[in-house]
Amino acid sequence: MTQEPNVTQSCQQFSSVEQVRRALSRISKLDPQINAFCYVDETVMEQAEASDRRRAAGSPLSAIDGIPVAVKDNLLVAGMPATWGTALYRNFIPEEDELPIARLRAAGAIIIGKTNTPAFAARGYTNNALFGSTANPLAPELTPGGSSGGSAAALAAGMVDLALGTDGGGSTRRPAAHCGLVGLKPSIGLIRRGKGFAALMADLEVVGPMARTVADLRMLTEVLAGPHPADPASFLPKLEPLPSGTLRIAYLPAFPGHPVESGIAKTIEEASKKLARLGHEVTLIESFFDYDAIAPLQNLITNAGFAMLARREPRFAELAEAEFQEQAQAGEALTGSELMDAFDRVREFRAHCGRFFTEYDMLLTPAIAAPAWDRRLQAPATINAIPVGPRGHAVFTGWVNLAGLPAISVPCGISDGLPVGMQIVSGFGRDGWLLDLAEIFERQFPVSLDRR
Repeated sequence: MTQEPNVTQSCQQFSSVEQVRRALSRISKLDPQINAFCYVDETVMEQAEASDRRRAAGSPLSAIDGIPVAVKDNLLVAGMPATWGTALYRNFIPEEDELPIARLRAAGAIIIGKTNTPAFAARGYTNNALFGSTANPLAPELTPGGSSGGSAAALAAGMVDLALGTDGGGSTRRPAAHCGLVGLKPSIGLIRRGKGFAALMADLEVVGPMARTVADLRMLTEVLAGPHPADPASFLPKLEPLPSGTLRIAYLPAFPGHPVESGIAKTIEEASKKLARLGHEVTLIESFFDYDAIAPLQNLITNAGFAMLARREPRFAELAEAEFQEQAQAGEALTGSELMDAFDRVREFRAHCGRFFTEYDMLLTPAIAAPAWDRRLQAPATINAIPVGPRGHAVFTGWVNLAGLPAISVPCGISDGLPVGMQIVSGFGRDGWLLDLAEIFERQFPVSLDRR
């Protein structure tokens, strides 16, 4: 197999001006069919020329200086529209960069545009009333997943090499899995936040870097990682390397009562054997917590977030979609004691997961329970002919956000012509461990994809 091209190779072969021109050309050619972008900045050539001067002088600002980056439309970029996928913010253009964007700019990255997301980045597919649905470049009739589906589609189509999403319940990991990419859900605090939209999901939602290769994902993550006084949660140090020796890896193929598509299940089982062939101790386990007791906490917290937003935004009742108004009403009906009880249960769950990762170094699961589905639909109605709810496809990812842990989705095979991503989860702060293991796996067991 020919390895995916990476940012380092692009920097060696092409000037920043050439890379920006290539990105704009591919967006112009491909995006009318894919609909990954909701805004493209075609005035960035001066930035590219400045980057080329820095590189010619041997003083680039970072490894990604001059590289075009796509940014999900729920992150604020000064001078670019930020709609959050909803008419409520149709005309909003922020004057200041959100903190992660400021760090990208300081590294010399070129923000090429904003990518599509469902309204409020609160659904597992990518479609909204402002911009319509986004296609999966590997199978355009299907969804790339969500809510970072626009960023995933831009990467999978080769429009950009790097992209930012956000992940409040799997929104980088599942689109990465559906599109044959790598996506990181970092530990809370690794990538700083602030100066952005209201935190509907409290600290469950984090910025999620995405790329086509783990090496590129690492470079992007290293630029974004690190503490900042404007974000008190961002205290984590730089990425810690994976220790040498045998890893203790728990393998969780399914949660009781929640189906997994058979082809995905088989591919993840094979991935567990590949990890064992790398010399690691892989142990099959049953769930180490009651999934059905934990999962509702995420929706309860998000409902409270919508209630907060409805109070802050006088036009929410007029412009927000009916389904989100219903969530706001449910959140408004919560008592203070109910909300505090939910946060206390989250605290207890995080402590429980912390104890689990003293027994194991890593946890392996599928990243997705179902393959990509019709892009017009919010979720698959069945998995393996078993009826599931709207989050049935997402059972493996949301609990990680509740736990505050790092997780990565890495391509590990193909089922029925579509890529399958495995999710690896580790203990708090072990983001570097995940990147190291993912890069070893990617190098030893590459997955060949038909990039259209």
